[in-house]
Amino acid sequence: LFQTEKARQASEARYYTVLLSIGDGTIMTDAEGRVELLNPVAEKLTGWSLDEARGKPLEEVFHIINEETRQPVENPARQVAREGVVVGLANHTLLIAKDGREAPIADSGAPIFDAGGALTGVVLVFRDQSEERAAQNALLASEERYKSLFRNNHAVMLVIDPATGAIVDANPAACAYYGWSHAALCRMRISEISVLPAEEITAALERARREESYHFLSKQRRADGSIRHVEIFSGPIQMQGKTLLYSIYHDITDRVQAEEQVRLNESRLQSLVRISQYDAEDAQQLLDYALYEALSLTGSTFGYIYHYDEERQIFILNSWSEGVMEECAIIEPKTMYELDKTGIWGEAVRQRKPIIVNDFQAEHPHKKGYPEGHVDLDRYMTVPVFKGSQIVAVVGVANKATDYTQTDVLQLSLLTDSVW
Repeated sequence: LFQTEKARQASEARYYTVLLSIGDGTIMTDAEGRVELLNPVAEKLTGWSLDEARGKPLEEVFHIINEETRQPVENPARQVAREGVVVGLANHTLLIAKDGREAPIADSGAPIFDAGGALTGVVLVFRDQSEERAAQNALLASEERYKSLFRNNHAVMLVIDPATGAIVDANPAACAYYGWSHAALCRMRISEISVLPAEEITAALERARREESYHFLSKQRRADGSIRHVEIFSGPIQMQGKTLLYSIYHDITDRVQAEEQVRLNESRLQSLVRISQYDAEDAQQLLDYALYEALSLTGSTFGYIYHYDEERQIFILNSWSEGVMEECAIIEPKTMYELDKTGIWGEAVRQRKPIIVNDFQAEHPHKKGYPEGHVDLDRYMTVPVFKGSQIVAVVGVANKATDYTQTDVLQLSLLTDSVW
């Protein structure tokens, strides 16, 4: 229980650090809608310092109105608290700062639940859209003015033919961002960049063509193969008698990853709570359950736990998952392996660090082939468990649907360190 409490405190500290470092404005409230935290960006946009805002009703600090009617807008945090779901602001929302400054914003609110599922607060993430709004207004003013702003704007912009999905034009910022030349981009279709299914791309293009302004989230591929999360603002523009779409792209990968890190921290904390409350008959059964939680936390299909005797350099199999963990099925063959006879899975001990292989079928100098009857692996990760300076166990997981990352290493390491 001491280890669980220590892990909880560490998780909360990381949670607050993530919120404070997000590049967008972030406000956290308690369940009654009183402000608990503002990050530096939120302080700048609202004009309130954290000390001034702490404990005040959110509506007093985060004052929003409709840009066209000038009437108050329901605070999204109230809707989140009422419905318990993620919500976003309507279009044409203005934030009124403490000193009277006005700024168009886009935001989303998400609920915070405790391990028991009770609402404990709301996180509001918002961003100043002044630059994007200025760019949009300028683009709509005239084609000549549009061309000047399009070429010189630091925001990533594309012009797309909604009928075919062809990229008609790309500004220099887009070329730099995606990594293709202007000529190459203008030979491509948006489907060669977007990773959305074809039918979703077609639907998004049609909706943007029909509406004055359309905002949505997507993931896009760059020339170097990297996948980035983007927020897209798109709308129709008339050019030479033809309706095209201008689109402004805002990279939100850091924000998405930060939010995912928060979610994983909460998931790991809940795993530790479940493990601490698990009614195990012995240590073996507890470790079997811990393996199940490790699979769930990393999204893996297969996994194992080996005890390791560093003096004798011997692995002793403790738990091995079977199938896809239907009903937490675990088999327990007490098999021993010598370190010098192991392949890639022994590298976590030999190198004394986590090992990730995201293409297990490719050639690898440390692979020694499969034992007879071994399950086929696509992706694989193994993490050593330290007690002091000695390795006392290794935990391996495999066949996650997407690549393993250092985030998976961190979450699995923190989970197993807490269990041990």
